[in-house]
Amino acid sequence: MKYVVKRQISSGSFGTIFEVQSEDDGRIYALKELTNIDTLTKQRFEREIIALSKLDHPNIVKIIQWNIGGDPQIFFLIT
Repeated sequence: MKYVVKRQISSGSFGTIFEVQSEDDGRIYALKELTNIDTLTKQRFEREIIALSKLDHPNIVKIIQWNIGGDPQIFFLIT
């Protein structure tokens, strides 16, 4: 899926949260992008993705898409 950034929601020491809209269906999602990319941060981010992907509850957000490096070298998750 492709997304259009609508606005920045928050920013912290590890990354930035954006409100994005899907070009496919127009739905609104949250995108978390890492900006401080060191080895420890990458490991924490991967653990966060693994933990969230295992949870299934109506009050917990679902991960829609993620990227942990590769090509392009961008680290993000979309919920």
